[in-house]
Amino acid sequence: FSPSKELRLEGRERGFEWFAPRYLEEMRASWVKDANPWTEAIAVPHRVLLCYEPDRTECHGGLLVPLLIKVGVRVGRRVIDGGEVVC
Repeated sequence: FSPSKELRLEGRERGFEWFAPRYLEEMRASWVKDANPWTEAIAVPHRVLLCYEPDRTECHGGLLVPLLIKVGVRVGRRVIDGGEVVC
């Protein structure tokens, strides 16, 4: 669920406002191509997502969690965003 290398590199230069819609499009294409990784990601009782970004509002993880919740709704599995743990 990481952004492609190309998107990651260009996103660093252009900023999160540019990056966000392109990341979402990559994830939509990923779902269309093969939904199995998505359903497998929500099949376990607990899942922890990690990222090095200090601010979830400017992180691909912050974009990914709502997508996983939507996948849960689509396949009939409850997905809860447990929030962040600041270390």
